[in-house]
Amino acid sequence: MDVMIGIIVLCVVIGVPGTLLWWKIADQWADAEHKRFPVKKGRAETPAGPEPTVVEMPGDEAGR
Repeated sequence: MDVMIGIIVLCVVIGVPGTLLWWKIADQWADAEHKRFPVKKGRAETPAGPEPTVVEMPGDEAGR
């Protein structure tokens, strides 16, 4: 029982700071990538692909 509690505590003590450090490094990497490859002006505002099509079944009045 003591071994199991020790392993759980060790996982929490190492895991939480490790995850936060991983996120910090990944965020720095993403910022560097955004600086290397900036988003083009027209791309961010326009949605990708065609407009969505709504298909209604005959007699379907539940959505109204």
